[in-house]
Amino acid sequence: MLVYLVVFVYLGILAFRYEINQYNVIFSRINYFLAFLLLVSVAGFRYRLGPDTVSYMMMFENDAVPISELSIDHILNSRYQPGWIIIESLCKEIDNFVVFQFLVAVIFHSSLFYFIYKSTKYRFTYILIYFLISYLYLSTDILRESIAIGFFLVGMRNLMNRQFSLFFFYILLGFLFHFYALFWLILAFIYYNRTTRKIGFYFACITILLTLLLKNATQSLNDFLNIAGVIIDFDYAKEAETKLNVSGYIYFLFEICLLFIVYTSSKIVFKNNFDLQKIQFFRFVILFYIYILIIRIAGIPFIARFFNYVNLYFIYILVEWLFAYFVKFQLKLRVLNYAFTISVIFTFYIIPFLKISKVSGVRYYKIYTPYYSIFSKKIDDDREKIIKDVGKL
Repeated sequence: MLVYLVVFVYLGILAFRYEINQYNVIFSRINYFLAFLLLVSVAGFRYRLGPDTVSYMMMFENDAVPISELSIDHILNSRYQPGWIIIESLCKEIDNFVVFQFLVAVIFHSSLFYFIYKSTKYRFTYILIYFLISYLYLSTDILRESIAIGFFLVGMRNLMNRQFSLFFFYILLGFLFHFYALFWLILAFIYYNRTTRKIGFYFACITILLTLLLKNATQSLNDFLNIAGVIIDFDYAKEAETKLNVSGYIYFLFEICLLFIVYTSSKIVFKNNFDLQKIQFFRFVILFYIYILIIRIAGIPFIARFFNYVNLYFIYILVEWLFAYFVKFQLKLRVLNYAFTISVIFTFYIIPFLKISKVSGVRYYKIYTPYYSIFSKKIDDDREKIIKDVGKL
C-alpha cells in the first residue's frame, strides 16, 4: 500500500504545482518523464499482481517459444494475436518474465504518455486520475488489451482530425495484440459524415430496443455471429441470467449522469478553449460511451470490455472540462473543487472492489493490495484465492 501512496502523493504534488497553482513549469518535462518511469517501474517490478499476470506468467514458463524457434505456423495457430506472440518470444529468448513485464509496461505507457502529451496541457491531472481509476487494471491485468488501448488512443487523435487512414493504421496495430481493437473501426464509419452519423444513431436505437426485448441478448448475438461465420468467445459473459442488482444499476446510471452533464454543458464550457470540430468530436465520443453503457445495463455484459478503451479518452475530456470550469474560481476554491472532484471519481471507481467474493469470501481489492515486488516474491493467500476464483489458476 505504501508504494501506491507514494505514487499518489507524487502525482498529486505535480498536478497542484504545475496545473492548479501554475507554478514554475521549468521542470515539468523532467517530472513528466519521471512519472512515466515511476508507473512503468511499479508495473514492471510487481510479483503475481493481477489475475491475468499470473496466467501470462504460467504461459510464459510453459508454452512460450524463443524467437529463434518461432515459426509462422506457431503464430497462426496460437490463441493470441501475432504482436503478443512476437514480444513474448523475444523475452523468452532470455527466459525472463520480468523483462517481459517491463516491455509490456513500456509499450503501453509510451503510447499513453504520447497521447497525453500531445492532447492536453493538464498532463499530471490526467495521469493522477488514470492512476486512481485505471492504472492497476490496465498495467497488471489486461496486458494484451492495454497495448491495443494505447494504440487506439493515439489513433483517436487522427480520427478527430479526420485522418482516417492513420486511424485505421493504429487500430490494426492494436489488433496485432487484441482482437477487440477491430471493433473501433465502427467509429470511423459513424464519424465519416452526417449521413453515417444518422445511420449510427438509428442503429444505436434499434440495438438498444432489441437488447431490451430479447431474453438473452448475449446468446442471441453470439448465435447471429455464428451464422455469419464469426466465432467470438463470449463464454465468460454468456450467463442468461446475468442481471444487475440495484447497486449495479445505480453505479452505471451515476456514470451516465456524469457523462450527460459533461455532454450538455460542453458547448458552453469549451467554447473559449476549442474549435467547434473538436467540441463536436468530444460530444460524439461521449454519446458513444453512453450508448455502450446503456447496452451493458440492458443485458450484454461483454460490452463492458469496450469501456476500457473509451474510458481513457473520456479522462482527457473530463480533465479539459474540469479546468475550463474551475478557471473562474479563486485558488483556494479551485483547490477544494479539484480535491472534491478527484475524491468523488476515485470513490466511484473503487466501489466494485469493496465487494466480497461469494466463492472465497475475500474482498476484490485484494487483487491489487498489498503490493509485492520481484525482490521479496511474497505471495498473498487471499489474492491467490481471488485469482483462482476468476479462473486464472
